[in-house]
Amino acid sequence: MEHPDVGMRYHNYTGHWLIPSVGFQIRWRTHVVSKDYPVTHWAPRFLIVTSHHVSQKVSLITSWGASWDGDTAVPRGAYTVNLYYSLTDRFGIFVESYGGMLDSDFDNFVDGGLAFRANGNFQLYLYSGFGINEGVRDFFVSAGISARKNRHLR
Repeated sequence: MEHPDVGMRYHNYTGHWLIPSVGFQIRWRTHVVSKDYPVTHWAPRFLIVTSHHVSQKVSLITSWGASWDGDTAVPRGAYTVNLYYSLTDRFGIFVESYGGMLDSDFDNFVDGGLAFRANGNFQLYLYSGFGINEGVRDFFVSAGISARKNRHLR
């Protein structure tokens, strides 16, 4: 089992027409799951996030940055490309490709799932995915919770 991440996202710019919205995200890996798998180094993840509403129901979300795994002090390049479709005001489905690169080692995974927006600031999601990297097949099922805190600075 992996360590859960704790983080935040800051919205920097609201896009218009062909120009996407832009934000910044930072997350840290925590030690709360198990002392059997300790994180020996800092494990942050820094990302530039873009969001583009292709239509009323379709959004394209990308992220690009660097992440540390906690086992070494060397960062990996990280990316995500997510296509989201709104089924209703509260339910949506998504498919995404994500991965990372360190030196010439490139890992790629694909997942998809269902998101439920309980209200404007709280979302639950369930997803499943796979990856075939260096001959190793990975399969996973996961769930998540996202909460948003709006803070307007003047």
